Amino acid sequence: MRKIIAGLVALTAIVGLSACSSQGSSTNTVKSEQKKQTAITQQLEQNQPIPQLKYSQLRQNLIEIKTAEAKGVQTTTFFFQMGDQNPVFSCPSIGAPIDAGDQLTNPNQIVHDGYPNGGAALTIDQMDPTGEYSTGNGSAGTYSVCLDGSGNEFAQYWEGQVMTVFAPAVWDPAAAAAGKSGIKLVGKPTFDFSGNH
Repeated sequence: MRKIIAGLVALTAIVGLSACSSQGSSTNTVKSEQKKQTAITQQLEQNQPIPQLKYSQLRQNLIEIKTAEAKGVQTTTFFFQMGDQNPVFSCPSIGAPIDAGDQLTNPNQIVHDGYPNGGAALTIDQMDPTGEYSTGNGSAGTYSVCLDGSGNEFAQYWEGQVMTVFAPAVWDPAAAAAGKSGIKLVGKPTFDFSGNH
């Protein structure tokens, strides 16, 4: 019986040492890979450094687009239905389309749960200014602010594709049927966008 117990103790020790050795080997492999990856990153940063640009046309155009949206410049919006190449409706419009899921307030709020000792900070839904709770998933719908024949604004809601151009425009069905762009500008752009001319 003593021999059996001694054998089991010896076997347990061997298995334990093997597990430690295996764990140590795994840790060494991870450290080795991390060291090599660090060396690769340093070499790439030295030979191909990330550029420190003085100017970004992309950033400038984004600033201009956000400014044009905020100022509500005149645009033209076309409303399309799936499977139809011609718009079902178009209108002179103001600014860019607004996603129906956009909100003026943060959809979440942080509350502190004091239960039972200390608690934690939790995020919960917050009521919209309209008095309802948003699902937070947005909507397939889009609002556009259109202008009627007298220049009065009205909101147009649409759940299909919406395209807006920052210029006076009309739809040319003949061009669309020929495989070209159906949008035809009929006036100067309504905002001064910059480019690399």
